[in-house]
Amino acid sequence: MTDSSDQLLDGDDERLAEPPLVDLLHYEREADGFSITFVPSVGEDVTRSVFVPRESVEGRQVAAYLYRIQQLIGSRLERVVHSGGANYALRLAGGENLELSGAASSEQWAPEVLNRLKQIAAVAEGAFNVLHAAGR
Repeated sequence: MTDSSDQLLDGDDERLAEPPLVDLLHYEREADGFSITFVPSVGEDVTRSVFVPRESVEGRQVAAYLYRIQQLIGSRLERVVHSGGANYALRLAGGENLELSGAASSEQWAPEVLNRLKQIAAVAEGAFNVLHAAGR
C-alpha cells in the first residue's frame, strides 16, 4: 500500500480543490500553537476554525508538514491563505508573498506543497472533530 503523504500530485488541481482545505493558517507565538481555518470535507459549514497547540500530537504533525513546505520553498512561512481552487498565497518571512498558481506553479515542488497543505487541513479537521466530539 502506498502512503499518500509521499505521493506527488502530478498537476491534479481538481483533486487538490476537494475539501478538506486549509483556508487560513498561521502560528500564534504567544499561545504557542497554530490557528487554522479550514473548509471541512463534510457538512454544510463553509469553514471551521481550530487552535492546535504546537506540543500536541496534531501540532507536531502540522509543524512537520510546515517544516517540509519551508524546506521546499526555501523560506520560513508566516501565513498561508487559500486563494481559491488549488491556489494559495504564502506569506514568507520578510513580507514577501508567493502565489502557488503564479510563478511558483511551474516549480517542481508546487504539487508537494499543495499536498502538504491538504494534509494539514485533514489534521485540523480531525482535531476539530475530536474537540467537538467531547462536548456531545
